[in-house]
Amino acid sequence: MPNWCFTDYMLEGNKEEIKDLYDKLKSLEEMEKPLVENDFGKNWLGCVVALFGGDWEKINCRGSFGFLELLDKNTIQIQTETAWKDIPEVWDFVLGNYESIAYYFRTEEPGVGYYVTNDSKGKYFPERFIVDQFDEATEYFEDERDLFDYIASITGKPVANTEEMNAVIESYNSENEDNEIYVNKISIV
Repeated sequence: MPNWCFTDYMLEGNKEEIKDLYDKLKSLEEMEKPLVENDFGKNWLGCVVALFGGDWEKINCRGSFGFLELLDKNTIQIQTETAWKDIPEVWDFVLGNYESIAYYFRTEEPGVGYYVTNDSKGKYFPERFIVDQFDEATEYFEDERDLFDYIASITGKPVANTEEMNAVIESYNSENEDNEIYVNKISIV
């Protein structure tokens, strides 16, 4: 069984193309049965590829989409759940049908510590650090200063740089094995 990777996408383009894409994706959700027989259901990424005339056996489609939302006339938000890593080749294929649409994404797969984004300017995904802690909600930070302040607030020890943060976390985790802190950097690809 794979580790599941969660990817948030923001697709933006001209309103006609965005509306067309949204309507087509929405039509998959509204079908009584999946467009292509599969174990993932109507929102399987193979159904997306097939809807746009592609061969789901030639494009990695191991996963599904959800949380489809038309945010405004020019932007769609969608999330995928895929095996082990993000699979942008599905969206690369689909968006080959549209001249104006581009996408930004942020991917998280905590099982292997895989955190990436293509949003280098932070238009939709400005966060560059993720803090996971067992008993707490996942927290996101845009810069190191806010990250250091947050770690200091949890541990009660001052943090001025990455070296100090790592030492403080190591000490904290050795005393709090049931509620360890993990800091993950989001890489830009």
